[in-house]
Amino acid sequence: MVESLENETPARKGSNAWFLALVLVAVGGYAYVNRLVETDIAWGDDLAAAQAKAREMGSAVLIDFTATGCVYCVRMDREVFTRADVAESMERFENVRLYCSDAPDACARYGVQAFPSFVVIDPDGKPLVGVEGFVPADEFMTFVERASELAWPGGRVTAADPSGAP
Repeated sequence: MVESLENETPARKGSNAWFLALVLVAVGGYAYVNRLVETDIAWGDDLAAAQAKAREMGSAVLIDFTATGCVYCVRMDREVFTRADVAESMERFENVRLYCSDAPDACARYGVQAFPSFVVIDPDGKPLVGVEGFVPADEFMTFVERASELAWPGGRVTAADPSGAP
């Protein structure tokens, strides 16, 4: 004879409801914590287009290698990329955010082994400098400055600032 759900005890039915409620709260909490955060950084998603624009503009490309569900990637968005000084310092680069699930060749080419990973490349794809993992804002600003020095060793000359200041 097969036992039916009708023969379930009231206590057991209640525990199923609590378990379901707990699962829903956990899933909702995870979705809330990992929601996207608005930043002032214009992230592209096409590496080839960013390289072409960098070549045209005389700039470099800063790549943010990320993954869905990456807690430290979300933390970077919330704690670092929401800061105006960080966003301003990144304006000198073509910024690209690549999900390694969508760009496995790029991840392999630049040796990405952890998320997030940040790599600055010249327009031809040559890596200049990189850093892995969560990087506090002040350290990220130091990384951006180092990347600028490597991308423009003599200083960046632009029409807006002929002195060469990046």
